[in-house]
Amino acid sequence: REYEAVNEIELAQQKLRSRMNRRLGRIVNMSVRQCRQLGFLHRVH
Repeated sequence: REYEAVNEIELAQQKLRSRMNRRLGRIVNMSVRQCRQLGFLHRVH
């Protein structure tokens, strides 16, 4: 029974990690897009 509880905790942690990773990935993608736009503006000017 204790082993099952540990497994549930590990699964919950994995879910949290994947959710955070997804959020981080989205933030990184947004920042990369903004950097590209800034670079494009710099090139234009």
